[in-house]
Amino acid sequence: MLILLLSLFSCTGESSEPEDYSEYISETQDIEASIGNERRLLEQAEAEVRRKEWEDAEHGAQTGHTILPLLAYEEKYPESEFIGQAQELLEKMRGDSGYYKHENLDELEYFIANFPGHKDIEPALERKKDFEKNLIEFARNGAITGRITGKSIQEIVIEIENTTASRLIINLPLGLYFMADSGNVQNMVLTESMSVSVGAGENQVITAAVACMNIYKDVPGEGDVFYLAMLEEDAPLLKLVDILIENNSVFEVSQAAIWHLRDNPGKQAIIDVLEYDDGEKAITDEYYAEAVRLVGMVK
Repeated sequence: MLILLLSLFSCTGESSEPEDYSEYISETQDIEASIGNERRLLEQAEAEVRRKEWEDAEHGAQTGHTILPLLAYEEKYPESEFIGQAQELLEKMRGDSGYYKHENLDELEYFIANFPGHKDIEPALERKKDFEKNLIEFARNGAITGRITGKSIQEIVIEIENTTASRLIINLPLGLYFMADSGNVQNMVLTESMSVSVGAGENQVITAAVACMNIYKDVPGEGDVFYLAMLEEDAPLLKLVDILIENNSVFEVSQAAIWHLRDNPGKQAIIDVLEYDDGEKAITDEYYAEAVRLVGMVK
């Protein structure tokens, strides 16, 4: 009986032939081939872009006298087939002193900006200092001439003529002050550092922010002439100017503080000396109190 059931079971159901997948296989192969072709075309296009950009970088470096295009290419395509050529050219240009131009400030700044890592960068940075100094240093060595005149209690006018064949960066550092030619006029101290660029042979007029140093002398006018001077590094007035800047002090506070430190004439004298055009006192009780507080910070 068991044998019969097994026999019957094996004979039931419909017989089927294997399905034909050849059509699907062919289509898949066609798709894969198409993807492969597209990938190859993409790779060829990318290779062409790398080649074109390498040619542009090489041309730009050699005609523009700069290694910046080579550095940009190296960063963008670190695995490029042209990276060896790029690095070889970089090394060659960085070792060539012919690119180190230093007769004027513009040449130096171009070299420093366009040849990072060059063997002559340190000498270039040192040489640049010859073209960037403070006003007194340039005046002493004859690189500039000029004239300093009064304008108001808050401003002074500096006329500069650059006598050199190079553009100069002229610094007006804190600690700079201006001595009046007349014994009746206040000396003026710089209350804000600044730098100016003056072209070769160029004349330039600078207006600098200042405050008066002597309460019992006259406020300077346009006819008053001044000479350059520098405070000592440990001068209390220089320390006070630093404190005033750190505290963003308004002019009225700064002026009251400088008079309080230098002359200490008392509260009423300081409050009474300055008036606005409408007769209102410029230095109020509050300004004076703030000035005294800040002077107390000078050590």
